[in-house]
Amino acid sequence: MTNPKITTVQQYTPKQALVTKSQSNNYLWNASHTKKIANLKNYSKTTFYASRLVSMRFPHYQYSVNYYYVTSNNSKLKGYVWAKTMVQGKYIKGGYYSYPKFNVLLTTKRITKQSEFSDSSQYSLGGYSTRTSLQNFTKIPSTSSMIKVINYYRQHDSDKRLPATLQNGAKQGVKIATVQSWTTNPNGPVRIPVIEFPLGKSVSWYPRATFAVAQDVMTANLNKVVSYGANNDSFSGAVYLNGLVFNFDDSSAQFRTAYSSTIKKVYKNNIGPHHDLSLVQFSGRTKYVLTSSIMYINPLKPVLKDGIWYGSGNAISGTQQGRTILSKLDPSKSKLYRVIGSGGFTQYQYQSGKWKQQFSINFHQHNADEPASTTDKKNVDVILSTGQKRLQSSVPQLMSGLTYINHLPIIKI
Repeated sequence: MTNPKITTVQQYTPKQALVTKSQSNNYLWNASHTKKIANLKNYSKTTFYASRLVSMRFPHYQYSVNYYYVTSNNSKLKGYVWAKTMVQGKYIKGGYYSYPKFNVLLTTKRITKQSEFSDSSQYSLGGYSTRTSLQNFTKIPSTSSMIKVINYYRQHDSDKRLPATLQNGAKQGVKIATVQSWTTNPNGPVRIPVIEFPLGKSVSWYPRATFAVAQDVMTANLNKVVSYGANNDSFSGAVYLNGLVFNFDDSSAQFRTAYSSTIKKVYKNNIGPHHDLSLVQFSGRTKYVLTSSIMYINPLKPVLKDGIWYGSGNAISGTQQGRTILSKLDPSKSKLYRVIGSGGFTQYQYQSGKWKQQFSINFHQHNADEPASTTDKKNVDVILSTGQKRLQSSVPQLMSGLTYINHLPIIKI
């Protein structure tokens, strides 16, 4: 007869939800530790509720062992189980698990090792924001909405119409977790729900997008996604004539961030509280941008807009193709020509029979330790280069008379 001495270590009010993490024999015992009530290895899809943690000291041992006193969710099983074989969490009907203590809201993968809880403790969203402005995006999604998102990406795994970061890995597993996102000091970080897939065949998880982005992509009509340029060509694609890029469908949530890449796909237009944002895929990330600032320009066919020629891609001075395009521009229609590059543009003026470079403007990602040129969330820092001088300022201050570039419609050629 065993009859260990039982001492209560901790009472739980409310009861603590637990699931087994053991893949080997894991027994539920009676109080005298003489009868095996059940082998919890066979109850991986059962949530148990612990009312207390106890210490059991057995006569033949010189040390004590911690056990939980647990009851199954249907109340059919009751007894003591070795604490090391259990983990805080719940089984969710349909094959899902939730481990809130470890910031895992919902996952398709059952955790069997403590190391599997490790994930990105911080997720760099890029850009700067206040704790208050992100509050709407820290809300925990409902279980039903998370299940819907998880099932969607598992069903659409390897679908090339999806953003590159969300295309592959979902069949191996999907996790909805909250990760820290740093905000402008002194507010400190907040936790934002993100969607994660395993990285390759490893057990490491990688945040693919915020949950908000994953949900917005899911509700987009993939058959009506507008694609621009070749995925393997960093120059081809739609150009974005504004340095403001947002992580959420609300321009007040995050601002002053730049992304030096062309737009490959547009999933939605005119969304957000002001119906002025688009959900787009850059080369590697999915973000929100101002709908009015997206413009497609065929690299071989500059367009005339608001009295100014616009070109992109290979239409750059210094290359044979660029010189050919310059020679074909009609200066009688406009003596100004802007070549849109990654993160800005270069302006040329027709003088004495030649197109001469005037200046370049590059949108600048403002760093937290630098003084901001402006505190206006609708503005973005830029760097102006004239070949002799480099000036940092904000768009309205620097570009008076040029601010209409923020209001260009989507142009398809």
